[in-house]
Amino acid sequence: MINQIGYNNRVLDRFEMPNSRKCSTPIEVGHNPHALREEDGEKPYPDVSNYQKAIGSLLHAALGSRPDIAYATTVLGRYVAKPSVLHWKAVKHLLRYLQGSSD
Repeated sequence: MINQIGYNNRVLDRFEMPNSRKCSTPIEVGHNPHALREEDGEKPYPDVSNYQKAIGSLLHAALGSRPDIAYATTVLGRYVAKPSVLHWKAVKHLLRYLQGSSD
C-alpha cells in the first residue's frame, strides 16, 4: 500500500489551502478540455512560477499514488508556460479535491 497523506498535506500547506472547502471531483463536472484554452480577454495569472510549482507537486502525487488526479493534472499542465486566472481556479479546485480525498 502506498500512502502519501503527509505529502498531500504539505502540498496543501504550501499553497495555503490546508483548511479549504472539499470537492468531490478532481475537475469540474461536465468539464470541456477546450474551455481552458486561452482566450484573448482572459486575465493572465501573475505568479507563473507558483502555478508551475503546483502542477509539479500534483504531477508527483499523480505519478506516485494518485492516478485519480492524473487526467486533471495533465490537462492543467498544458498551460504552465502562460496560465490564466481561470487555470489557477481549476488548480485550486484540484487541490480542494486532494484535501477531501487524501485518506
